[in-house]
Amino acid sequence: MENELHFIGIDVAKAKLDVDILRPDGRHRCKKFDNTLSGHEALVRWLRGHDVNRAHVCMESTSTYMEDAAA
Repeated sequence: MENELHFIGIDVAKAKLDVDILRPDGRHRCKKFDNTLSGHEALVRWLRGHDVNRAHVCMESTSTYMEDAAA
């Protein structure tokens, strides 16, 4: 499944990111991350652990809280 497209939704808040992966087989995986550099790094590791290599990401635009996560 490593080349299949995943869909990722991120609900952004000042302190947390609520992330949902929709896998190609229709199953979901959800997890919360701190909206910090270490939380963003943990998010990337989590996505790699689920073999997410190609993804369409939709992120809520909440004030400036999403800017670091988007980078």
